[in-house]
Amino acid sequence: DPTAREQLCRLWMAKLQEPLHAELAQLCDEHEKLVKDKSHLERSLQHDVLGKAALVGITAPALGKLASLVGALEPDVVLVDDASEVLESHVLVSLAPTTRHLILVGDGAVPRPGTPSHRLGRQFRLEASMFGRLLARGVQHAALTTQRRSPPHLSHLLASLYPPPRDAA
Repeated sequence: DPTAREQLCRLWMAKLQEPLHAELAQLCDEHEKLVKDKSHLERSLQHDVLGKAALVGITAPALGKLASLVGALEPDVVLVDDASEVLESHVLVSLAPTTRHLILVGDGAVPRPGTPSHRLGRQFRLEASMFGRLLARGVQHAALTTQRRSPPHLSHLLASLYPPPRDAA
């Protein structure tokens, strides 16, 4: 009977594959543990190296990924560049009880930070950066009046977006 032979063949194949499946599951578990251990060691190494530094610079996207590490460093001063592009939660997580000063550098005319879900961003008011919220609340701030990046003939093209900056000598 062909059906019985097919069932018998499947049974034999399953019996042959059973130890392989068990070994594969064990190897997957070992791999997962090794990946976690590696990640823990990398974080520990980063913390040890950065903990000895007098100044640590970090990009805005990296702050989102490493905010807990930055917070664990217990910095006295946190300076966030492009603060208008960083979600408020990322800035808050990077602060430690030892933080005495938070310096946000940004451009109030830059678009707000993006959130993975537009609906959640609007529902929980995540679409505004801390920088933008503070500016909207009238917190004391200073605007740079001298620009050094663009040649004078280009910097004046931005006058419709910004107050005309004074060009550096």
